[in-house]
Amino acid sequence: LRVKLKYLDQWNKRRREIAKFYNENLKGFVLPIEKSYAKHVYHLYVIRSKKRDKLKEFLKSEKIGTEIHYPIPMHLQPAYKDLNIKEGSLPITEMFSKEILSIPMYPELKEEELNKIVGLMNKFES
Repeated sequence: LRVKLKYLDQWNKRRREIAKFYNENLKGFVLPIEKSYAKHVYHLYVIRSKKRDKLKEFLKSEKIGTEIHYPIPMHLQPAYKDLNIKEGSLPITEMFSKEILSIPMYPELKEEELNKIVGLMNKFES
């Protein structure tokens, strides 16, 4: 990993450029935000959509990979069972877990790939 470390700033800069492109061009989705006091490195770019599962299938049919990271809210994970927080106790968290979708985010994404992803997503949402 030390070999890769010298590229980290460059890769993070590129991820931020990609996120900016997504932020400026995706329409109809809940997108990540940054606060003025913090800087996001966009390890993942996670959007929210009420039609998440259909969007995932649509993008898959177009050969665009997506992932549902953290599909089970923390309070419903087996490791936290002893906390006795029942399903329905955190309705916003549970709702978000059904809406989140990670779309492609890696430094090597090319402009034409980004245009395709955004174009298809906007077509789906409209």
